[in-house]
Amino acid sequence: VEQQREKVDVLTADERAMEKSFKKDFAETDHHLAALHQLFKRRAANKQSAGMAAAKAASLSGGAMENAVHMSAGSRLDDEDEDVDSLDPFPRAGQDPGAEHEPPLDATRDRPQGLDDYWWGQLLRTRQAKLDLEAQVRSEGAALLTLQRYLQRLSNDDEALRKNIAATTDAAEEFRQAKAREQLDLE
Repeated sequence: VEQQREKVDVLTADERAMEKSFKKDFAETDHHLAALHQLFKRRAANKQSAGMAAAKAASLSGGAMENAVHMSAGSRLDDEDEDVDSLDPFPRAGQDPGAEHEPPLDATRDRPQGLDDYWWGQLLRTRQAKLDLEAQVRSEGAALLTLQRYLQRLSNDDEALRKNIAATTDAAEEFRQAKAREQLDLE
């Protein structure tokens, strides 16, 4: 879990660094900078699920596994019937692979007038790199959330087993004491 959290943190830091370096990299575009920055940041719709928000919150808080688990709207940790299918590494295998991809920018519709071909190509490459990094952050965040849920389930199972062991030990001790009293009872 910690390794995955570190991986998500590194990817998130890379994403922030890419965002900050954009204005430096495109400073020479002068009056097109604001329009290019807007195109760079443009996304179709916010597709972040509650689970991804929880994973991001957990990774940013530096821990708080319980917060991430409780924030997740679809959490089924208390469900004893949860099976291995919920840990499927390919949950979207049957879905359309292009369903979650951001549509590319269209040169005829989106390109600012008077922008040099070099800067347009640079914007497209930089934006695609940013989109790829965002997808990787989402993927690793989902993996982190899955690991946190699995760890929480193991912790719950461990606690239940500890309670069971304690109850069995107590019952065995009571039985041993009853046998000892029975052997000492002369009546």
